[in-house]
Amino acid sequence: MSEQQDSIKLKPGAGGTFERPESAFRHFVSNAPGSKFPAEKADMPCISARDSHRTMIVRSLKRLEDIVDLYICSFNMGKDGWFFSDNPEVAKFGCLPKDPLYGLSKIKELYLKADPSYEGRYTIPVLWDKKTHTMVSNESSDIIRMFYTEFDHLLPEADREMNQPGGGFYPEDLQAEIDGINDWVYHTVNNGVYKSGFAFTQEAYEENVEKVFGSLGRLEELLSDRPFLLGDYITDADIRLFPTIVRFDLAYNPIFMCNLGTIRNDYPNLHLWLRRLYWDGSERTHGAFRKTTEPWIERYKNGYGEARQLVLGITDALRPYPTHIEVVATQLSSDQKQPTTLSLQQHFAQRGSERTSLYRMSTWRSIRRMIRTWPLMGLYRRPWPMSSAVAPRLDHSIPIEEEKTPNYHANRFYPIYLGQVLDGRYQVATKLGYGANSTVWLVRDLDRWRWSQEKYFAVKVNATRQPSRKVATENELDIMSHISQVNPQHKDLKPDNIMVKIEDTSIFDRDAQDEFENPLPQKHLNARTIYLSRNNYGPLSVPTGIIQIADFDLSVRTEPDQIHMGAIQGEMYRAPEVILNAGYTYSADIWSLGVMLWDLLEGKGLFNPTAPGKADEYDDQSHLGQIAALIGPPPQNLLSIGQRTSMFYKSNGELKDPDRIPGDLNFENTISCMSGEEKLKFIQFIKRMVRWSPEERNTAGELLDDPWLHEDFSQN
Repeated sequence: MSEQQDSIKLKPGAGGTFERPESAFRHFVSNAPGSKFPAEKADMPCISARDSHRTMIVRSLKRLEDIVDLYICSFNMGKDGWFFSDNPEVAKFGCLPKDPLYGLSKIKELYLKADPSYEGRYTIPVLWDKKTHTMVSNESSDIIRMFYTEFDHLLPEADREMNQPGGGFYPEDLQAEIDGINDWVYHTVNNGVYKSGFAFTQEAYEENVEKVFGSLGRLEELLSDRPFLLGDYITDADIRLFPTIVRFDLAYNPIFMCNLGTIRNDYPNLHLWLRRLYWDGSERTHGAFRKTTEPWIERYKNGYGEARQLVLGITDALRPYPTHIEVVATQLSSDQKQPTTLSLQQHFAQRGSERTSLYRMSTWRSIRRMIRTWPLMGLYRRPWPMSSAVAPRLDHSIPIEEEKTPNYHANRFYPIYLGQVLDGRYQVATKLGYGANSTVWLVRDLDRWRWSQEKYFAVKVNATRQPSRKVATENELDIMSHISQVNPQHKDLKPDNIMVKIEDTSIFDRDAQDEFENPLPQKHLNARTIYLSRNNYGPLSVPTGIIQIADFDLSVRTEPDQIHMGAIQGEMYRAPEVILNAGYTYSADIWSLGVMLWDLLEGKGLFNPTAPGKADEYDDQSHLGQIAALIGPPPQNLLSIGQRTSMFYKSNGELKDPDRIPGDLNFENTISCMSGEEKLKFIQFIKRMVRWSPEERNTAGELLDDPWLHEDFSQN
């Protein structure tokens, strides 16, 4: 039968996700007396293909080659699923032209022979019983468990499960741990790559690809102090993970768009684990991992590309987010002990053949990355190994850090982990902070000679699930690059965004080393770890006097007479025109600056606008009442243009709830850090900023000439 290329398009599940159907045949082979499917030699052939890798691994690990026959079908799927092929090209890989049992051409025909009423998908592997002429199982997780123990009575003593190192591949004392790892690895890695590559919507793709890399980070941490996932011995958990990881850089990264990193460049522990299994030819594995991988490895990329085309009907990749990690083509060579990188010429030729923007990058960046794979790479700084220190664990039920921000959703935040290398260059050392839309990390720059001084950067990782995030990121970069030439409106001026330049960069070394040796408590969740921020550097040892404004992701470049609408600013620093939705411009930042000075000088806010009886809940009307107590009633012209005015004010301009206006709030009694003429001049300075009418507030340039900023006042 020739190669089929019929469409097998699937229907999307909820939210545009790819949903794998449950296996329909779940019988069990047993060596117990009276079993319906007794384990006997040559009675249970396994029908397989490249996608049944773990089944073939266990068959080889257990030396069942002479007990369980293996029938290999073609590389590709047609509209009825897998099939046998007489194509001489696939015959070289052991693929058969017909089913040896009944001369059938399609796996579908075996399913219908087992159950004529079957209407599901025709998947592999299939474990078939020759005696009863029916299907025992089409679930690989069940089949490998049968292979572990149920054929042991046909094997030499040394190959039986109980005599394997560590008590076997699925030892009783580790079964709960193995099942626990298998559960999250299956949903977020094994099946996660398919949920990413076969996603029907951008949202489904982004959600699942983030889970893939969150779990890869978790696996990287697991392998930081052990050769295998559960310790010193290979277990069922390693076997189930291996087929996904060995395909990752070759197929899942470029074809299924799991392109936020590569195993080789970004997960050193996982990469070492992969090579350890692949090249093991000892008695414990008999070379099973390599034997069941090497014949197929050149077919992975093409095979998965064809599968994606057949399932989704497309060959071009959906545009993923983010796209900053480049694809590095790797292969496990049969005569080398580690993956080899394609030559520069091959690399560019391959990149030129791709038709999507997913793989485009500048020539210089390509050359720089490739150079780092040459011998000169030994002169560059190397990533620190994963820390062996065990961090204290935090209670899962108590929100911390970004989990406490408004409208928090885990899927919006990329699951960074300590020790991770971003873009092949920046190794994550500590967490610096977080916000409602991002996390910030201290990273080591690895693109430096080993003898040069350590260099650190702060990397801001924006939330990915916000629809406007791409635009906001581009806007922030634009403002940062033009900050010295234009007048950006910040829109979120508050103490959290006012920074003092650090006085000594050795502090970064100190904190990075301390986090490595004595990590702060961590909150470990299913596919991510929430870290505590290291950002309390204490008082300045040497005052620098250099103040900087940060966090421009909500900022806009605007003109003085250009009016914007909508809610901006932190609640306590919100200008009245923003509360009323009367339109704002630069003058809203001037209001925030004036109010923020209380936090800097007094250590507390000028306003405390909470709802009556609800100390932690912000209230707009209370805020307007406190402003009125401080600077008098609002002007009618401001109220007349506010789209929310009627929510808080009567038609005559009075506040609907006059009890929200405190009788004892004034500038004088809110200032305790100064007195006399200095206090008087400070209040005059503040009144130039804290005014109802935006047009009456002074500009930043005008404020720079204020006497309070320049005069020396006697200290009492």
